[in-house]
Amino acid sequence: MKQFIIIVMLYFFTTHLFGQANFLVEGKIVNVGSMNKTYNFAYQYKDSISLYFMDSTVEFINPTKTIIKETHYSIMDSQPNVRIQYLKTNGEDSIEKHFIGENLKTVHETKVDSLSRIIYSAMTDVMNNNKTFEWTYEYTDSIISKGKIAIQTVFINDFYGCKRFQFRVLEEYSQKSLMIKRILESKLNDPTPIVSEYKYDTNNKLISEEEDGIEDIFPIKHVNTTCDIELEKVLTVSNFKDINNLVKQLLLKNKKMLTTNKCKNYVCKYISPDKQNTLVIIKREPYWCGGRTVIFTMSKTY
Repeated sequence: MKQFIIIVMLYFFTTHLFGQANFLVEGKIVNVGSMNKTYNFAYQYKDSISLYFMDSTVEFINPTKTIIKETHYSIMDSQPNVRIQYLKTNGEDSIEKHFIGENLKTVHETKVDSLSRIIYSAMTDVMNNNKTFEWTYEYTDSIISKGKIAIQTVFINDFYGCKRFQFRVLEEYSQKSLMIKRILESKLNDPTPIVSEYKYDTNNKLISEEEDGIEDIFPIKHVNTTCDIELEKVLTVSNFKDINNLVKQLLLKNKKMLTTNKCKNYVCKYISPDKQNTLVIIKREPYWCGGRTVIFTMSKTY
């Protein structure tokens, strides 16, 4: 019943939303500069396709990019989760409010210095007697022969106790100011820190990241394989019903790869010619644990 109500609400919400020129922020009407939307589905293949809506997120940004409103709808929640962020003109200092429906849940504050480094953050838990957590950030830089070492030390101050150490981050940069190593310590001189290393190509573009021995490679340009495909396709929709039908249509088109063992892990990504919309079909082991999903995203600039 809850899923039916959410889907009906989404149908009417998206029907109105696609042509929307403004959005509501704490009782005030704000003009839309751009909009991003994401819809997540799960699917099963038996005798026929079974498609399940899971959640969606709608993000509005005003023309000056100083107000962001993000609304998240889920079949797991009876009310939407809303995030409203107010940014100062530097685009970094911010006040962020989180709501459950109309009820304010938490308030977050962030401040940065002239080098765009975070120096202060705080979170007030409004629903828990306004309990407040504050974090302060201290920095130490050292010049070395190969570049620079930057150390960020983070302290927390909350109702559990006064200012105390929480974690430390050591970053090593090359002479080209490229980060080549990052070490995260949960305590001073941590014997088991989390270590990440970064590699770049000759154009200084990141090509791989290795964390605790596991390497993640970022290809410069996607190359289609049997089990990992990118295709250009017109992805025109006007409402939630259109999105639902489009997903089913493309699941049928990929039925062979999704129902056979030719690819244990399979990804097919459709991209609209204007690069504004994408639809990604995923089959990933273990299939029974969120391994069969479809993600549809769309963007619009006003």
